[in-house]
Formats: sequence, C-alpha cells, structure tokens
Amino acid sequence: LFIQTDDGSSKLLRLIVASVVSALFLTALALVKPFKRFDDFYLACTANLLLTCCFVLGTVVQICESAAYEDMCDTLVGFPSARGASSFVIVLTVTTIAVSLVLVVLKSISAIRAPTIRLLSNRRAPVMDLSKKCHFHGFISHIWSTGQDQTHTIVRQMKLVMPDVRIWLDVDCLKNLGALEESVGDATTFLVFLSVGYFKSR
Repeated sequence: LFIQTDDGSSKLLRLIVASVVSALFLTALALVKPFKRFDDFYLACTANLLLTCCFVLGTVVQICESAAYEDMCDTLVGFPSARGASSFVIVLTVTTIAVSLVLVVLKSISAIRAPTIRLLSNRRAPVMDLSKKCHFHGFISHIWSTGQDQTHTIVRQMKLVMPDVRIWLDVDCLKNLGALEESVGDATTFLVFLSVGYFKSR
C-alpha cells in the first residue's frame, strides 16, 4: 500500500491519507494553539498549510499523469492534459510560497516597528500567560483623590508597549465596591501607587 517498488507510485490512497492527516493536524493545531508565542503558532500553521497543499496538488498531478486515471483528469480536475495540471500546480505552489513569505516579512517589519518591551535574556517580548486562577496580571491600589489620573496613565502606557497585559483598573473593572478583595485575589501581582493621603484612605 505505502511501500511498493513496482507500481506503488501510481497509487492514490497514500496521497489521500496524507492530505486527510495533514488537514486534521492543521485543524487540531488551530484549535489547541500549543505555542506560547503567536509568531511560532503562525509559522506552524503556515508550514502545515503548505504541506497540505503539497499533498492535495500531488494528488492532482498523480491523477493527470498516471495512465490508470487518464480519463479522470478532465472529469475531476478540469484539465485536458497532464501538462496543464502540472503548470497549474507549479504556479499555485509558487504563488502560495510567495504570499506566505510576503506575509512573514510584513509581520516581521510590523513587529520591529511596534513599540514594545523586550527581555534582556532573549530580546523577545515577554510571554503574558496567566494561571487558570487569575484573570489579571496586576491590581493597582491607589487613592482616587491624588492617584487616579496617574494610575490610569500608567496603565494606558503599559498597554501601548504590552498590548496583552491585563491590569485591573477601577474605571474599567469596578462594578461592586464590596468585591474589591476578590478582585485583588484575581490578579497575580498587587501594586501600590503611593501618593499623598494613601495611608489615610479607607
């Protein structure tokens, strides 16, 4: 079936199985998202998509070039000859690779130009993962009379360089004053903005 030295090259089942397995893996990859970094996830999906296209296009070429399927080329694929199918496969493959490279270059340029914070250890942006018990990276405690405007500015500036950061901010998240303690527990870090009158507030 998969290893035949005599007429194995004319079999379609191996290409069909490979196309189905590759497509299922691509679907699972898109649903599970096992990579922490988005660029790694994007590269894995792009590579697997190209692999799936190669198997599908290989099936097209096999149908049109094999003598066993000579009557099926025009009926199933729409090309009267194997040369037309091969030309179509080559053009589509080159176009797919070119589009993928352009997207990678554009994404790289956008990532370089975008303001961000990078770690000294690997020169990459920090991974903003959260535990299942928390929904915020930080909770900023401040007094409204002397620290509200400053803390809001700090959070907005942080989001400019770290778009994925989640900071608990009263203007965005406060719905019930009695739930402040629960909100503190819902953050991985507790930050204090010390301004005039902070310790005198309740």
